[in-house]
Amino acid sequence: MEGSKVIVIPKTILPNLDAASGKIRKKRVAAYCRVSSDMDDQLHSLETQKIEFSRKINENPEWEFVNLYTDEGITGTSKAKRKGFNDMIKDAMKGKIDLILVKSISRFARNTVDCLQTKRDLQAKGVEIFFEKENISSFNEASETMLTIYASFAQEESRQISTNVTWGVRARMRDGKYRIGATMLGFKKNENGELIVDEEGAKTVQLIFSLFLDGYSYREIIDELVRQGKTNAKGDVKWLVSNITSILGNEKYCGDIIYQKTFCKNYLTHERAVNNGELEQFFLPKHHEPIIDKANFMYVQLLRKKRKANYNPMENRNNMPLAGLVYCANCGRPMHRVQYNKGKKYERVALTCKMNIRNGSNYSNCEMRNTIDYDSLLKLVERIVMDEFKELDMSLISKSVGSAMAITESTDRINSLEEEINRHKTEINELVTKQIESGADINEYKEAYSLLQDKIKACESEIEAISTREYISSKKKEFSEDLNAFLQKNASLSPQIASKVIKRIYRLNDNSLLIIISKNELEKSLLENIREKIDDFRYLEPKEFEYGKTVIQYRILNLEDMKND
Repeated sequence: MEGSKVIVIPKTILPNLDAASGKIRKKRVAAYCRVSSDMDDQLHSLETQKIEFSRKINENPEWEFVNLYTDEGITGTSKAKRKGFNDMIKDAMKGKIDLILVKSISRFARNTVDCLQTKRDLQAKGVEIFFEKENISSFNEASETMLTIYASFAQEESRQISTNVTWGVRARMRDGKYRIGATMLGFKKNENGELIVDEEGAKTVQLIFSLFLDGYSYREIIDELVRQGKTNAKGDVKWLVSNITSILGNEKYCGDIIYQKTFCKNYLTHERAVNNGELEQFFLPKHHEPIIDKANFMYVQLLRKKRKANYNPMENRNNMPLAGLVYCANCGRPMHRVQYNKGKKYERVALTCKMNIRNGSNYSNCEMRNTIDYDSLLKLVERIVMDEFKELDMSLISKSVGSAMAITESTDRINSLEEEINRHKTEINELVTKQIESGADINEYKEAYSLLQDKIKACESEIEAISTREYISSKKKEFSEDLNAFLQKNASLSPQIASKVIKRIYRLNDNSLLIIISKNELEKSLLENIREKIDDFRYLEPKEFEYGKTVIQYRILNLEDMKND
């Protein structure tokens, strides 16, 4: 009706009622405390916050203490890794908390989006947040605006801190004074924070490099590490392919350091990315004692690139002396080493072509079902290899190894070439900057770019040549030592020694063997051609070898004798 006066009904504060009993209950209150580092003053601040909040909640007769949620040494720019914070939000969303006390907005969140979204989520559930320093309640009508302003200030402060810290880190990198923080297999730190070699871990690192150079795949390296009980940097006998690739590509193992291989893309999310030239890097050669020879390390990097480009899983080798040597003449497949009745008293190891190693199923298209006793064949091969090498002039081998060992140390030259490469890359960057600033056409700088790129390629080619030469030299030395140990019966037969004499062993249809020997490298096509004409070689003198209860019938095809005939 016109002229009626509007009557204002004052707001009333409803008491907290228990849903089950309908009785008035106390307000359930929790507090959140966070410090961003483990410094003593910050830890003292954290303890002070906890004591103060506990006292305040417990002294209020209308409040019921729920919990203190804390995060220690955690940044406030992202809530992803803040366990205490996330646990508190989960409890609040489950209806366990009515009020959350926080010292300040910057303690709650330094990310404006996170702060506002969390406030809205909690408010929708009827949960209040009170920021003591700013004296703001999230239930206040103006709280959204105030939170946006204060959270933005906190976020900008974090950005400035991140910028200052990053600048300081890069300054230390540029001066070569930046300390490595992560735990590394094969290294430990002395009292001055310097890297020193950890002998036990270093042996594992050297084993990984050695296996890779011997042709092992990443999976085969892992299998061998587990078999030998080798532990990773965390002390676990648990290895991932990423562990192996990281070790093989880590320049610290040859004594050098490259700073800023990764960088932080976003100071809020702390997401890191590989530095592919977006930022400058800092190379420091001879920083600490190496575990791996520089030439061998560089050769490994070349092999990794070649393997990636020409990966063939069938060409991987393992550490079994007969690996890749024994084939079934009937189906042409390599024969695999298999354990039968493992753990039982009649356990035996044999070679078979029937087993599909990938899925454990039997092949159905090969008629040959007989196996070859592995230990008996190994003893036969050892005897043949021993006889063949005893006829060689060992002085010639020693002379060959001696000349290989006489090659001068090339690590200094490789370091010098790497420094030259980095210098040329810096010159290219300077040219790019100069071109952009002058606004000149790229053709004016094309010749200078090409010249610097050619210099880089020349350095890389020389590094590859030196690394290859040094690797071959070390392998010759290693082979000579292994061969001498084998001939002196101080070491077992290695795959490298066996393959120097035995080129292939064919299991024939009657389960006898044709053993092909040669001191020269042979084409696979020749060996396959022999398999196709296998019956033509039955004229060779049949022989028998007895080992235990096993008798092996075999013939030897010496390709050098055929050439002489």
